[in-house]
Order: sequence, then C-alpha cells, then structure tokens
Amino acid sequence: MGRLENLTPFRSKTHNKSTKTRSSINEDVLRKALAGPSEGHRISFPSGFKSTQSVYAVQENANVPSTSSKIIHKNKNEDSLTVLKDTLNELDASPQSTKSDDTKSDSGDEDWLNGLHFFARYNDSDSATEEERVAALLEGLQVSFQKNSLQLKQGLCDSLLKTLNDIRQTHISIDRGPDVNRGKGIVIFSSACDKRHTDAQRLQAELEDNLPEKQAEMKQIFGQIKQCYVARKQLWTDFEAKIEEIRNKQTQILERIDRETSEVMANFDKKYAHILKGDSSKSKKKLLQEVLDKL
Repeated sequence: MGRLENLTPFRSKTHNKSTKTRSSINEDVLRKALAGPSEGHRISFPSGFKSTQSVYAVQENANVPSTSSKIIHKNKNEDSLTVLKDTLNELDASPQSTKSDDTKSDSGDEDWLNGLHFFARYNDSDSATEEERVAALLEGLQVSFQKNSLQLKQGLCDSLLKTLNDIRQTHISIDRGPDVNRGKGIVIFSSACDKRHTDAQRLQAELEDNLPEKQAEMKQIFGQIKQCYVARKQLWTDFEAKIEEIRNKQTQILERIDRETSEVMANFDKKYAHILKGDSSKSKKKLLQEVLDKL
C-alpha cells in the first residue's frame, strides 16, 4: 500500500517538471519575440497561446520597399506585441514560473526552434508508459499484499485474543483467592521431597563411611570364591580317580566270578559224565547231596 501511495507524488513531480520545461520554452520564445524579430524569419507560436492572428516579421518582398507595406507591418507588429506582453504577464504571474526554469530557457528554446520538441513528446510518452506499467504492476500486487495483510492481521488478532484470555483467567483466579487444597498438596509434596532428600543424604553418608570396609569384605569374599573354585576342581579330580578305582575293582571281581563260574560248570560237567557212566543209585544220591550242600 505504501508503494502505491508513493507512486502518485512521483507522477505529479514528473508532470510538473515537464509542464515547467514547456512553460520555460514558451516564456523564452515570447521574450525573444518582444525583443524584436529579425527580417527574413517567421515567428511561429506553439499551440496553446491565446493569439488569434498570425504575426509576420518579414515583408512579402524585401527588395521592393513601399510605404503602405511598412505601415501594415508596423500595425501588425504593435498588435502582436500587445498580445505577447499580455501572455508574458500571465506567465510571470503563474506559480509554475521559477528561477530554475529561467536558467533552462535557452536550451528549451533551442530544442523548440530545432524541432527537438517532437522527440521530447515521445520521451514524455515513454516515461508515462513506464509509469503506467509500474502502476499496473503495483495494482496487480495490491491484491496479494492485501490478502497477506489480512492473514497477518488475523494471526495477530488470534495471538492477542489468546493472551487476553489467559490474562483474564489469571485475574479471575487471583480474585477467587488462594486454593487451600492445592496449597496443602504442594506442602505435602514438598515435605515428602524433603524427607526423601534427607534419607538420600543419610544413605550417601553411610555408604561413604562403610565403603572402605565393604570393599575389603568384597576382596575377601572374592578370595574365598577363588579358593572354592580350586577346591571344587580338586574334588572333581578326586571323584574321577575314585570312580576309576572302583571301576577297576568291579572289573576284577566280575572277571574272577566269571572264571570261577566257568570252573564250577566244568566240574559239574565232569561229574555228570561220571554219573552217567557209573549208573548207580548211590552215586546219583551222593552227587545230588553234594550239589545241595553247595547250594
């Protein structure tokens, strides 16, 4: 919005500058016309002047002098000078005529007499076109600026509204007075925290006091554990040796039993064969009696 507002003074300054330049050119032309036109030249006035008749400062035939033509020429010059004086007075009375315009009158007059004012007209139109393009661009951006401005204003209003509501609730709570139950809860919580803090300090002091003794006990315990591991290893070795010894003894016993059993069976076979050969009842009874006695 600020850029659109700054555009109007810029355009008015440019317009005033071009108007002052044209006024200075017109004023210089009038001053030279009042000073007296030179023979053989025609004074042409730009559009916008209030003169209603053409002024000629040259005779139709300069080589043929005549009294009537000189009188007509003098009357026309007097009328034109009167009109030019009136116009010059109006220009001097206008607020647009300044000293800076007088300093630029010579260059402006030369531009006018040389026909450069046509190019100045094109330059004015180009500057006006550029200003119009900038104005159109700013007007196109105005919608986006207004939309963003509304969004920012809405966000600011929401933030202020939330803050005001919080302040209002705070004042309402202050007006209601202190919350006794909440205060009691805070006191109880603070007391519990103090108690826990005291217990933690006491435990820390006890730990610091008993730490060297406990470290010595831990070293002793680790030493005993190592001894127990060594004893366990020795017991396992002794156990394996005892098992091996018992296994060897049992193996010997089983071998001896097997050998004795074989011998007994051989003896029985021999006696059975002898009984079968003798075939006597006494022998059978005797053999059975021996077997029963052994059993």
